[in-house]
Amino acid sequence: MDKLLQDLRYAIRSLWHQPSFALTAILTLETPDLFETHRLSDEEISNMSDNILLLRLTRAQPMERTMSIIKTRNSAHDHSERILRITSHGVAVDEATRPRAN
Repeated sequence: MDKLLQDLRYAIRSLWHQPSFALTAILTLETPDLFETHRLSDEEISNMSDNILLLRLTRAQPMERTMSIIKTRNSAHDHSERILRITSHGVAVDEATRPRAN
């Protein structure tokens, strides 16, 4: 807990001394569909965000985590769905498995 408070104090001091420092907010949202996502939410989440990543599971056995980029504001992006692996060495994103239907 002391380490957390120390890190928090450091972050606040850094922001105070460098007010032009950028701030990133991460909003997470659970979708009701397990495998297919037809709509992200009933809220206007796309208007509030610059980037949207979709994390979901494959239907194939064994189930695997996948990641695809839904939106990147003012930039072209890869629409492919990729396997996402969380290992003891960190996060790894494999080559594209299939193009995502738009």
